[in-house]
Order: sequence, then structure tokens, then C-alpha cells
Amino acid sequence: MRSVLPEDATTRARIRDTAIELFGRDGFRETTVRAIATRVGVSPGLVLHHFGSKDGLREACDDYILAEVEKPGETIGNGEKPGASANIQSWLGRTDEHRPWLRYIGRMLADGSQAGDHLFAEFVAYTERVFAEGRRTGRCARRATRTCAR
Repeated sequence: MRSVLPEDATTRARIRDTAIELFGRDGFRETTVRAIATRVGVSPGLVLHHFGSKDGLREACDDYILAEVEKPGETIGNGEKPGASANIQSWLGRTDEHRPWLRYIGRMLADGSQAGDHLFAEFVAYTERVFAEGRRTGRCARRATRTCAR
């Protein structure tokens, strides 16, 4: 995972980043507030002070990850900013750096949370746009597209 920027080196950010790592690695249910607090070197009470509850911490993690995933990236051939799919593709090229985020995203997609559902919808919409562009330019045959769209 990228190192914490100086402006994001607050205790709150350190708690959030540690929660992303542990929730992604071990799962939300299995990760305790105490485990997160111990890893950060703070009390469980301070974690709850910043986030209100374990669910509040998870919501903050979801919001942060979604914001990072959906940051506009480089444009693709048609000038569209691909966002989520391109960002994750970029992270896959640097898995050691982004492993905690990628694990967290995997959990988000699998657990049926609102944030995971939102991210899945982003991936589907992007994939549909890629196929539509491929059909428009002739790079994607109609027959293959129907097969893929099912």
C-alpha cells in the first residue's frame, strides 16, 4: 500500500489504513477493534472515538477505497476517463504496493455490502462501454459481443 502522505498521517488515517489491511486480510467479522487498535498502538476507545463503532470504521474504509478507486485516471482511446477498472488494473501491476487495497476490494465485492454493490456496478458499466466501443470501431465482432454480454 502506498505510504501515508504527511497530510494524511493523522491517527484517524492510520487507524483507517490499518483497518483496510486487517479487514481485507482477515474479514470484517473476524477483525476486532482491539486488533486494529493494537496494531496502530492506540486504545480501542480511541478507535471508537474517531469512528463511533466498528461499522462506522468500515464505512469510512469503504468511502476511502471507493474514492481512491474512482479517481479519474489516464484517458483511454476515445477520451473517456475509465476510473475504477483502469485504476485497479494499474494497481494489479504493483500488487505489493496495493495488496491491502486489492484484498479489501475483493472482500467488498464478495460480502454484498452497499459499497461492494456500487463498485460492481461500476465494473459492469465500464465493461459495457468497452464492448460498445469495440462494436462501434469493429474491434469486437458482434457474435463475440453477444456471447460475452450474456
